Amino acid sequence: MKTIPAEFLNVDLDLKSAADPGLLLEVWGNRVVPLHIDRIGRRHWLRLSLSGQPTSPGQAILRFCDLVRALPGDARALWQKAASREFDIGVQAGFESRAAEWVLEPKVLKAVAEVRGRLRVTVYSPLALVQEKERRLGRKAR
Repeated sequence: MKTIPAEFLNVDLDLKSAADPGLLLEVWGNRVVPLHIDRIGRRHWLRLSLSGQPTSPGQAILRFCDLVRALPGDARALWQKAASREFDIGVQAGFESRAAEWVLEPKVLKAVAEVRGRLRVTVYSPLALVQEKERRLGRKAR
């Protein structure tokens, strides 16, 4: 089996709030891409990605924090009142004997704390990659 390296995929921003987060989408415009918008009971859930994904989690988080710090009055209040503000670092696990690491600098951690955010790390199983590759090879063999 060919080795599959672990890799940083992206940083998503997950926001859960009693208020409709649509104002944030208006303010941030084409700098973000909405990935998921939902309402469960009285709670709104918004998942965003940056329009252009940086190559490191730290860079992505700092860009999100810059967007948050630039929010005008009503949008800033919406952010502050949100029940949950999570920067979700997505990592694709690999099949290699070596470890993969991404270090978050102190300025990144400070920026997250300043905007009252939390960090989450999501590690995706490499099995889906293997299954997809097998599916594609099976289709070509027919």
